[in-house]
Amino acid sequence: MERPRALLQGGALALLAMGYLCLNAGCSDDTPDRSGADAAVIPAADKGDNPAVDTEVSGPDAGPKNELAIYLNEELLGTFELTYLLGRTCGRVALNAKDDEAKAELESFARTALATIPADGSKPTTDQELKALVPGSGEIGEWAEDAADGVSGPWLINTDAYAWINGGGEPFQQNGFVAVAGEAYLWSEKSWRLTFEVVNMGSVEGALAAFTGAGWNEGTEL
Repeated sequence: MERPRALLQGGALALLAMGYLCLNAGCSDDTPDRSGADAAVIPAADKGDNPAVDTEVSGPDAGPKNELAIYLNEELLGTFELTYLLGRTCGRVALNAKDDEAKAELESFARTALATIPADGSKPTTDQELKALVPGSGEIGEWAEDAADGVSGPWLINTDAYAWINGGGEPFQQNGFVAVAGEAYLWSEKSWRLTFEVVNMGSVEGALAAFTGAGWNEGTEL
């Protein structure tokens, strides 16, 4: 019986020695980790590498928008004309002068006048809201209402687009035209006359379709 006891003692010493080596040198565990075996690992740096992937989380109220787009038409005789798209509206602003000062003033007027129009198309929803988007006399710079048009305050057309643009109303009429409002202004010291028009197309989609259909997205983008 001495030999089996010696074997057992030798085996125990061998196991102790292996344990000591594992503690000091580390032992590998051959058991596979199933916690993520079937999941593809994508490096964090790769998430933004593909421009087609939209990583921005949109809220439940997110919808289509028309951010402000402005184009300058320099082809008209003696006149600069801007066309613009913003939210559910589009329109024109024109000035009867063609120099750098006039161009800068025209763009400044347009951007100031359009600052309150939301890109999401939530306004205007009524004719009164549309007219309220037209700057009043003296609200922007030295521009005062031109009384020669015979209308006190902004004019309004809410019948159809053909009553507004004779021969050019089709893209607006076919894409949801609601109404158009506008005003004419004078800057007496400079002998400038400026006209401003804003069209309610009823939706951002309708505004975009009318804007491009009328060719208002042509010219120099500002």
